[in-house]
Amino acid sequence: MSNMQIGISNIAIISYHSPPALGGLGADIGSGSTGGMSTYLKQVAGCLDADGINVTIFTTNQVKTDKPLDAIVGENIHLVQIPTGEPTSDKNELKGRRDIFAEGVLSYYSQNKLNNPDLIYSNYWQSFRAAEALKRKNNEAILFQNFHSIEKTKENLIPGYDLDKERIAEEKEITRLADGIIVSTIAGMHDLRHHYGANKNKIHIVPPGVNTGTFYPIGKQEAKTALELPQDEYVILSVGRLDPMKNYGLLIEALGLKIMKDTNSRLYIIGGDKGDKERIRLENKTKENSIEDKVNFIDHMNQQDLASWYNAADVLVVPSLHETFGLVALEAMACGTPVIASDVGGLQYLVVDGYTGYLIPPNNHVSLAKKLESILRDKETRENMGANALEHSKNYYCGAMVSKLFDAFNRVQNSKLAGIKN
Repeated sequence: MSNMQIGISNIAIISYHSPPALGGLGADIGSGSTGGMSTYLKQVAGCLDADGINVTIFTTNQVKTDKPLDAIVGENIHLVQIPTGEPTSDKNELKGRRDIFAEGVLSYYSQNKLNNPDLIYSNYWQSFRAAEALKRKNNEAILFQNFHSIEKTKENLIPGYDLDKERIAEEKEITRLADGIIVSTIAGMHDLRHHYGANKNKIHIVPPGVNTGTFYPIGKQEAKTALELPQDEYVILSVGRLDPMKNYGLLIEALGLKIMKDTNSRLYIIGGDKGDKERIRLENKTKENSIEDKVNFIDHMNQQDLASWYNAADVLVVPSLHETFGLVALEAMACGTPVIASDVGGLQYLVVDGYTGYLIPPNNHVSLAKKLESILRDKETRENMGANALEHSKNYYCGAMVSKLFDAFNRVQNSKLAGIKN
């Protein structure tokens, strides 16, 4: 037991809409239902497992089933799908099924005669209803909530974006009910306090970690050769789900400017699937900017293949309107690739401007084009920034992340045992 206290031996992780990337139940990294949160939970579960903690992870069904599906995916990890209806990734549809999911989690514990969890770790706001129900059944358990994103921060970011008022009300209530809260950056802490009046003593800042067993430098020439990419062409990379919040259109507009058209570069956008509405919109935008022959869209892929692309890239661009943290930027830096990112959210803490890459004013395609052109033209600066990025990424290795997470769990447990209320 290297990190956890003896008093915590059973943990329930609730990840309602996003299955951890552990396989065995029809979903893994590379599927459309997974993303940064899935990667994060894979890392956390693996470290808990290594410390001998019994972990039961609950998610809703990703494949068609009418009964819970249970898979052992580690020495001490059970990954459980609770059926709530036809598989769907529609968040509005999932919102209406949360009570079914909560009942399924309670029923699973009862029918399988599992030991009650010492700690309940809820991830994303839609998971909290089941986590709270489990807490009511076992009041001695510690209840933690990880805010992977905060709805109120999206206000005014996307023209016409319709804030989910129900989510805002529930997120505010979650800050009141949770014993402890996890955020990835100080910006997340400020947002929770500013928008929801969260108690600062409940909030623990734990940045995600990067898996250096997957993401590490292998050499740009070698990576380009393996991917059959031209050695003399600059590779501009952007990675993530196809969502308007990711703001890939800004990158396309930047490449459409003359300053970028004169560079021998090609943009690769990795994420989503062929036929996605957002991909179709972006493909049309490349035609509007007369750069359809310089942009490639690639379907989502597994982590190992993605690591090759990070290594092949001359620069990763994260043009998002907002990022709670920006895990793809960290993964690229761990491969020794510099990053140009919007100066927003967690990115402004992760990317060191002028050292590991550049931060640009959000939604400014001219500034983005200038920084892109500059970093591509200057090999020495690009290579120095890549080396700096690799060194900086060492501050975010998985071991450090998990130690901080365990420390947060233990502090709240000790406070509870001492009778201290937040």
